[in-house]
Amino acid sequence: MNTPIPTCPDCKIAMMQGEVLYTPNGVAHYPVEWLEHAAEKGLLESLKPSSNYRRKLVSYRCPECGLLKDYAS
Repeated sequence: MNTPIPTCPDCKIAMMQGEVLYTPNGVAHYPVEWLEHAAEKGLLESLKPSSNYRRKLVSYRCPECGLLKDYAS
């Protein structure tokens, strides 16, 4: 991501870059993705993406107050 590191709107300090992980089975970790449309219910009530337009999320956290901001890259 080529954008500057965001500043916390509350604390006015630089935020730390990180990643939000999804662990559906308690073993494997997957990065969270942003979908252009809402997910639809699939087989056995699992979520199935309704769009091929996906973007990895880049997450920033304020080290002072813990505020998270996510950006789709």
